[in-house]
Amino acid sequence: TPLAVRLVPLLFGLISIFFSYRLVLLITRNSQLSTYSALVLSLTPWHIHYSRVAFELTLLLTLILAATYFFYQNKITFSAFLFGLTFYTYNIANIFTPLLMLFLIFSTTKQKYLKPFLVFGIMLLPLGNSLLFGRASNRFGLISIFNDPKNIYQIIDNRTDFSSNHDRSETIFHNKLESFTFTFVGNYLNALSPSFYFGAGDTNPRQQTPQTTLFLLPLIIPFFTGIF
Repeated sequence: TPLAVRLVPLLFGLISIFFSYRLVLLITRNSQLSTYSALVLSLTPWHIHYSRVAFELTLLLTLILAATYFFYQNKITFSAFLFGLTFYTYNIANIFTPLLMLFLIFSTTKQKYLKPFLVFGIMLLPLGNSLLFGRASNRFGLISIFNDPKNIYQIIDNRTDFSSNHDRSETIFHNKLESFTFTFVGNYLNALSPSFYFGAGDTNPRQQTPQTTLFLLPLIIPFFTGIF
């Protein structure tokens, strides 16, 4: 039924609010700040949106928050187990989880990671073929800028417009390295821009509630405060 499908994202959306409170409280020891953080998450339009539809994102968010929380609780092995589960949720975990784990590891000292790494590796064994050669790699190939024919066509057009002589100097200014670099940087900055969070939001209509920002406009002040 629709309720059965939508109940799971809703439950994990609620659990993620709890772990956001616990994580901020653990890091800051400030109950007011942790309460404010949980309140902000519960009222954030993108969180409400993903808690109402059949996406795996609230499950992914809950696992990331819980894994980070238990990492700072020095329960490293259980944290590695939860991080391993994230790979079974949403594709973005394939990139985000390893980066977050590296940050946590290098931001702490005097920890033994052999057993957690073994647990994490065992968790990924069933997904090894999929991540390297199967659906996950195919998915990456579909959305990767390196496989986008538009970039190649743009390079050809730029070289044609650059000079009527078509000399070798065109390759200096218009090439794959230049094209991929500008595309990557442009995409990355767009995802960090205020207009993405407080304006038009995601261009994919299923990724946000229509005519609604991803974050509440009053949050623009703590948003920039947090950056600096």
